[in-house]
Amino acid sequence: MDMLYQFAFYAPLLVVCAERQSVAYEQVKVPKKPDVDCTIKIRKFFATLIKYYSKFIASLWAELMFVGVMIAYLYISICGIKALRTDMDGSMLLPSDSQSNEGIRIMNEVIWPDYLGINYVIRNPPDFSDPLEYRKFA
Repeated sequence: MDMLYQFAFYAPLLVVCAERQSVAYEQVKVPKKPDVDCTIKIRKFFATLIKYYSKFIASLWAELMFVGVMIAYLYISICGIKALRTDMDGSMLLPSDSQSNEGIRIMNEVIWPDYLGINYVIRNPPDFSDPLEYRKFA
């Protein structure tokens, strides 16, 4: 659909608008400001700084340094992930005098033990069509 709009509307519009433009180009005149000696020194300083910086970035040493920093970053991240506690509870995130701790207590002590379904893996399941075998599991 985008190509249709480009060919049907945009291209003819460019042709129509281009007919009204003059053929000759006008040179843009920028007024010259007298450069202060201090700004020239600052520009030269940054130009040399950028030259050395760009040479360093394009060198092999910068690439090796980048790879080393990335390896260190990943190592620290993996060690941090391994050190995380997995027994985090909602009450650990809240202040001890918070009213939300009561809701978390109700969830932990009442709702989870009563309503959480427990799955058992049975190695030798009974024949569930036979009521005598099924009686032990009911």
